[in-house]
Amino acid sequence: MSPVLVSGLLYAGLTFAAGFVLGAARNVLIAPFTGPLLAVCIELPIMLAFSWYACRQSLRRVPVAPKPAPRLAMGAVALIALLGLEALLSLTLGGLTPAQHLALYGTAPVLTGLAGQVIFALFPLARIGSDRA
Repeated sequence: MSPVLVSGLLYAGLTFAAGFVLGAARNVLIAPFTGPLLAVCIELPIMLAFSWYACRQSLRRVPVAPKPAPRLAMGAVALIALLGLEALLSLTLGGLTPAQHLALYGTAPVLTGLAGQVIFALFPLARIGSDRA
């Protein structure tokens, strides 16, 4: 299997696991007091910091050439996998239909999270030159 694919899937898996835990905590402990948008805004920097770390760990375990094209491809694989895992979770545990899941992308909290996921997808590119850091 391609290092780009393996590293991207590992990166997505690590980030999804952390997001699952933090998302549950956000919904139970923070959102009831702040509302969903502020809760996502509080969680997002923590998730991005973890994603930066998960990206480094993924690149250490499965190195990807420090060139823009393979790093962007790794980020794209990770983003597609992450969005797929989130959709699967939404459809199974959340009990939503595909249309209901897609409708969530019209809400401010989910759009804010999506913006964070785009940043997450760019981390492999941003890590060029800092893989050992």
